Amino acid sequence: MSHAISRSCELETARLHIAPWHEAARQGNFDLAQVIAAMLTARTTAALPERWNGDFSAERTAAWIDERDQESHTLLVIGAGSGRPVGLVILADVPIDAQSVDVRIGYLFAGAFVSRPTHPGVATTG
Repeated sequence: MSHAISRSCELETARLHIAPWHEAARQGNFDLAQVIAAMLTARTTAALPERWNGDFSAERTAAWIDERDQESHTLLVIGAGSGRPVGLVILADVPIDAQSVDVRIGYLFAGAFVSRPTHPGVATTG
């Protein structure tokens, strides 16, 4: 992942604070592995690659975090009102040629956050 991109990936809206996951977990005093294991449920991973489905033990969660750290830059999404983690944003470089890359953006929101009527899981502006 481009270091220039990864260093500047922090933003805040009225409802969400998004920041690099290790730093955000430290600042919020969250156990990152517990947060991720709680998010990776059958409901939230159903549309994801099969290798991301199933139960996430402590060991599997730690491996999943290490894999994301190696292949992408992951951001933790924190609800501004609750101060609790509600999702992830994953940024991954995909090489186009020797000098260019596309940055692919993926996201995952915890089921409890998405199921609330005020947060239908659709990106909006303003």
